[in-house]
Amino acid sequence: MSLNETPPAAPATASARDPLALHRAYDRLFRTPDGRAVLADLEHRGMHRATTFSPDAARAAFNEGRRSIVLHVHHMMRPENFRAYLEDA
Repeated sequence: MSLNETPPAAPATASARDPLALHRAYDRLFRTPDGRAVLADLEHRGMHRATTFSPDAARAAFNEGRRSIVLHVHHMMRPENFRAYLEDA
């Protein structure tokens, strides 16, 4: 497959309407070697452990937006955030 080819789409197995399935999908994805590499890149680009401050208010807001995505991924991977759903399963 060349860089210009789009890989075939995988069947959707998780839905935003099923938080536990979505949590499991995030966990499966980001626990693979490729997923860990992508997450490390997102953490770096999203200033996960750095300040998002900028004297330019628009830049600071942009930086916080990037950071919020990384925080969301981490939230979705933590089983304790889905304990209530696990107890019901």
